[in-house]
Amino acid sequence: MFASAVLIAVFTSKISLNRSEQVVFDFVARLNRARAYREKTMQIIQYSVRAWFLKRNGHHYRARFNSLYRLHTAIQQARVIKQEQKNATSENESLMTILSDAHDEQKSNEKSLVKLKQQIDQLEDKMNRLESKLDTVVNILTHTVPERKHSWL
Repeated sequence: MFASAVLIAVFTSKISLNRSEQVVFDFVARLNRARAYREKTMQIIQYSVRAWFLKRNGHHYRARFNSLYRLHTAIQQARVIKQEQKNATSENESLMTILSDAHDEQKSNEKSLVKLKQQIDQLEDKMNRLESKLDTVVNILTHTVPERKHSWL
């Protein structure tokens, strides 16, 4: 029992894909899904033109029904493929996508940090101007009445 467990563990480690192989596998799977979706859209166009032609020329009900059935089936299969594409992209985000998102977020954070620094500098300038005005007011008041001690000083 122990030997079989060890063999299974060794075989699964040998069979499992490393990161670069997984990226290649995902890329090939995306290409295959895109090709299948393109084929289904071509079939949708083909079957819809065929159904329109059969309806326009008044062919038998059976032929029109078969054409509409194929059209409906192709539409459903295209929807399934499109959903698979959406699920695959949400599950397997590439490293480059994650890095570019992080880089964009860092740039936006840097921009907001620069804006905050500018606002802080403006506030400091306003505070310095207010302090200088207060100093001038205090100097004016102390120089005009130097004999009295002010309770507010």
